[in-house]
Amino acid sequence: MRRLSHRGRGRYRNRGRISVGFIDTDTDTDPDADGPISKIRIAAPTSLALTPILPPTYTAIMRTASYRPCTHIMRPTHNQNGFTLVDMLVVLVLLLILGAVFQWLVTGGIREHVIDGARAVEMKNKGRGVWLAIISANMEREAIQRGPLWPHEARLPIEQGGAGLHFASATEYFKELMAGDDPEHPLVSDLRPDLLSARGYPSNNATMLTAKNIAWRVTDLSGSFTNHDAFLISKDIPPVARSGTSNDRVTLSRSGPFKGRLVVWVCRGGAVFDSRAKYVSTWDRFFQSTNNVPFLAD
Repeated sequence: MRRLSHRGRGRYRNRGRISVGFIDTDTDTDPDADGPISKIRIAAPTSLALTPILPPTYTAIMRTASYRPCTHIMRPTHNQNGFTLVDMLVVLVLLLILGAVFQWLVTGGIREHVIDGARAVEMKNKGRGVWLAIISANMEREAIQRGPLWPHEARLPIEQGGAGLHFASATEYFKELMAGDDPEHPLVSDLRPDLLSARGYPSNNATMLTAKNIAWRVTDLSGSFTNHDAFLISKDIPPVARSGTSNDRVTLSRSGPFKGRLVVWVCRGGAVFDSRAKYVSTWDRFFQSTNNVPFLAD
């Protein structure tokens, strides 16, 4: 065995200290043991060059203290940057679904709602125009003590405060208002044929007016009706005579301007409304003061 350096020399005693390079060891003497028991404290890594000059006891202790079992198992890594065939198929299916939803939104659904809303606004403006024209004519006639031009009162004789007109249908009613006996001086000067038209009901000349040119159903309205009762209703409602209770069901017709998806009406007081079919369930939506409201024939 090689001779230890001055710092490495030491004697075994009850409580001694031996310093070997960067290694400090404490040794105790056990009476029952064959030799001293060494306790090692590693302060810093020791150069492998010192290992051959250490006593066998310290070499074994250093090897035991530096051994740690390996608990981490290295696994081979794979490249995850690419796409698999399954990933591409999933993306393709999602794109097809999104394309179908987008096509439905464009060709139907939202597009249909938007178009119906725009047409409803246009038809409400026309209905408001019809009401304004009749109201203006009634005010002019009242100044000269003539009867109003509401459908029921317009048929009454002049002696009874009516206009003395002769009509049995909505088509004849509007022709009387726009042409009458003197087309150059109509009863309602602001009433035009285009205010009666809508999608599926093209406009026509006042003298050539037919039921196919009128998109409105006309109630046989009189002065006894309130301002909340309907005067004009789009032909999305069927041509029935209103009589019964206000809880009677309303079924919209698919032959109207909105194909039964929506209905537009004008009240006697001038208010205009539109509503989708699911919100128009009973007749009291149109008439609040009476349960007997006949319609003029087309």
